[in-house]
Amino acid sequence: MELEEKEINVLDPITPAVARAKLMLFAPFSARKWLLVGLSAWVAQLSVGGSWLMDMIFKDLPKPSADNYQKILQDFERWLNENLPNIEQWLSDAVERSLPLLIGAAIAAVFVSVACLWIRSRGHFLFLNSVARNESKLKEPWRSFAPQGNSLFLFRILLMLLLGMTTLPFVSVIFYQLYPIVVTGELDAGRILASALCFLAACFFGLVSVVINKLTNDFVTPIMFRRQLRWREAWSEFRRLLLGRKGAFSVYLLFQILLQGVLGTGVIVLQGMLSVIFLIASPSSIGMVVLPFLGVLVILPLLIFDRAYSLAFLAQFGDDYDLFAQSSSPASPPPIEPDATKKPTS
Repeated sequence: MELEEKEINVLDPITPAVARAKLMLFAPFSARKWLLVGLSAWVAQLSVGGSWLMDMIFKDLPKPSADNYQKILQDFERWLNENLPNIEQWLSDAVERSLPLLIGAAIAAVFVSVACLWIRSRGHFLFLNSVARNESKLKEPWRSFAPQGNSLFLFRILLMLLLGMTTLPFVSVIFYQLYPIVVTGELDAGRILASALCFLAACFFGLVSVVINKLTNDFVTPIMFRRQLRWREAWSEFRRLLLGRKGAFSVYLLFQILLQGVLGTGVIVLQGMLSVIFLIASPSSIGMVVLPFLGVLVILPLLIFDRAYSLAFLAQFGDDYDLFAQSSSPASPPPIEPDATKKPTS
């Protein structure tokens, strides 16, 4: 088969991915396009940052002074014994006073998180459309790929539930085994070994979930985009590719560890510089809202390269998987060819 004879490697997609980032952002440069593509990229990774909420809830929690930090580090157990009763009393009073509020906040947090996951799933196809077609449209692809975005949302919910069902029993066993050690302070080799084995099992299922999510984002969603499929049909088609070239995809995942390490370093440096500059200029809470979007704008070339790299890798499997070659919507009808038997009128 052609699929098995064709050479697939992880280095060739680098050049077209870099070219795609240059083409989209610098040929020519357009601030409007940068903002619109950046908006689609930001929506594709929308999440709820909870640090400001935690600071607001626990701002009255007894905290050690800065002068005592070194002493606390040197004698943490004594500090914990001194402050634990106060912390427990504070938590008990807070629960009694604000139990309905806490329950409502927890429900609201779950609702908002699910809503963000849905928006992120729909936005995934916005950004995919921008990179695949080199355009900055938002309204049209948001409607056109609504079935695919909703299907991706359902898949991510199912994956999260599956991960919880597989890891929660192991986490419960770890808590059950370690709690007596924490309370009594007596080490038990059997309990520690059981906890370590459960921890490794939970890590294994977590790693499987990460790999499935990675393959879905990098390859299954482009197939959904190209074929106008739901996640079941797209995964069925990708499964054929995966089983036919297991070695190539294994090398891809290994190379992604290196690639994401390089890109992650660049992201951390750029967003760290932006955070310092922006928070110094505007230390108010508005920075927590504006900063993520500005961070996406700064690292947008890296995000486009990362998205384009997986598309270029997938394109090596044939023209049917080359999203860069598709300039029109896959759902649109083909152009009408002129009838060769019909004589032209003068």
